[in-house]
Amino acid sequence: MKKLFNTYNFYFLFLGIFLHAQYSVEGTVSGNSLPVRDIQVLLRAEKDSAVVANSSTEKDGKYLFRNVPKGGYILQLLYPNKEKFRNIFVDKNIKQDFTLNSEKESVIEGIVITAAPKLITRELNKTTINISRSIYKSGDNGYTLMNIVPGVNANIANGIQYRGQQGVSVYVNGKKIRMSGAQLQNYLKSISSVSIEKIEFTSETGSEYEGDEKNAVINIILKKNYNYGLSGYIYENIQQHRYTSFSSGFGLNYKTNKVNYFLGYNNYIGKSYSDNDEIQKYTQSNFSTIQKEKYVESPRYNELKAGIDYEITSRHILTADYTFSVNNIKSTGKTNLEYFRNTRDSLDFINNSKKIRLENHLLNISYKYKIDSLGSKLETGYNYIGYFNNYASNVDSFFYLNDDSQRRAPDFLQIQNPLSVDMHIGYADLYYVFNQNNKLRLGTKFISSLSKNEIDYSQTYQSSDYRYKEDILSFYSSYQSKIGSVSFNIGGRVERTAYHGEDSFSQYQIDADRWNFFPSVFLQKDLGKGNINFSYNRKITRPSFQLLNPFKDIEDTRFINVGNPSLMPFFQNNFKMSYLLKDKYSFEAGLNTTKGMISEVYYLDNLENITYKTYANL
Repeated sequence: MKKLFNTYNFYFLFLGIFLHAQYSVEGTVSGNSLPVRDIQVLLRAEKDSAVVANSSTEKDGKYLFRNVPKGGYILQLLYPNKEKFRNIFVDKNIKQDFTLNSEKESVIEGIVITAAPKLITRELNKTTINISRSIYKSGDNGYTLMNIVPGVNANIANGIQYRGQQGVSVYVNGKKIRMSGAQLQNYLKSISSVSIEKIEFTSETGSEYEGDEKNAVINIILKKNYNYGLSGYIYENIQQHRYTSFSSGFGLNYKTNKVNYFLGYNNYIGKSYSDNDEIQKYTQSNFSTIQKEKYVESPRYNELKAGIDYEITSRHILTADYTFSVNNIKSTGKTNLEYFRNTRDSLDFINNSKKIRLENHLLNISYKYKIDSLGSKLETGYNYIGYFNNYASNVDSFFYLNDDSQRRAPDFLQIQNPLSVDMHIGYADLYYVFNQNNKLRLGTKFISSLSKNEIDYSQTYQSSDYRYKEDILSFYSSYQSKIGSVSFNIGGRVERTAYHGEDSFSQYQIDADRWNFFPSVFLQKDLGKGNINFSYNRKITRPSFQLLNPFKDIEDTRFINVGNPSLMPFFQNNFKMSYLLKDKYSFEAGLNTTKGMISEVYYLDNLENITYKTYANL
């Protein structure tokens, strides 16, 4: 049965104001008795140096951290090619000031010395962090650098999030990295900060992004060394938290008059863990479960990249690069599951071991034409993405009553789950600059993907041989301008989505073909002592091919996933207004409207103590 209703989420975010503040850490950064703005300040945990929060100084040189729990911390101040540290213990409100040497321009015997570029620069709907000219230019990696992007936090438990609630999509050189979870973490950890030029961040995406790009976007721009001859770098990093991790790699460039060759290698070896305690209550049946899970994963990631840039003329550039990566993962999990009907009546012990191989192939070919000196450009290209993954699992389950007698015979389940995805992308993008205040963008993109997913069980469970083909054709445009004190960007995107899925075992088939429109608007009004911003966009969430497949996917014998072929995509309209006063006080309000959101639905087989999870538009 399908139930539809409107879900309205209305939120207010007031930066610097929290309802449950404990202690605050604040101070002023000055140089030559003058306040210094846009200086990055990090708050790190003293026990393991992990980044807890980040801030930057305002126009008056002040920084502020609120809601800081009691404990030992390290304040780290970052400014061009330098850093300062202060150890503090927070058991009350703390004030810690910093004094820097002047970074202003000076003249020595006719030579002009200019301050290094700011770490953070802000434009309409985009923030840029200049990594190569900061303290982060060595010793970090792409994953740890997520935590220096304002409002972004990356950790094992929640992944990469913006303001604790919105997901984050990662791009590298403008190409979306179609990975998630531990696979994305390992990939980012393999990118050394020495190879990163800058990081661009966009909290609200416009028409140039795909219709299902509802996340905030981080675009990592890698360095390209165009020094003539042979040049390069080599690095090795060691990080210690609960487990020790290692990353290493090198990059080589060879530049002739018109051709630049580049070769790079990255490696990551480490461990990640998850300790979860979960309670589920089924109110209608007066039944509940308590689950305790410990999980350890050991990845070994290797990546090799090679490419060529050919400068046909000063305005015409042809680029091709190929990346091969393989991630071999071993994992172990132990789950204790207790069942209660008023009192505990049974319990299960489940041991799960996995061997996973994730093999990725990425091919990019592009042609770039620099139209004029204002920054106008035309780019066309082709991308191929190939995922060839295999999951081999052993699940051993033991079942007992409360008196420790055996409730039923143990289950020993072996699962083979190969998955392959072939994705072909063709695109053309025109960016035309009429003048400093007027800019136009036009583009088109076609994405065709074929997914093959086979699941084979060692026991009597039905296997699956699933094929899913999806084509998405899009056209988009946007216009950016400034009239007086008002800046704006207005855009629109049209997408046609067609897909076909079938399973040879169950004879299940599904088809769809639909057009959708995605408008976007960004406005900014300069008020002299501040500015006011407004944004609107429309986004879509499509059900993945796994959610559409009604096949019973056995994670373990006590927990079974079942897809729903009746799922429909749902749309989200996002409105946001913000006000920035004196570069210091920020107020933000937003409204999101959603209809038919895809939600998880759980139900319990009381006789077998099996939990089923499926999905529905609610």
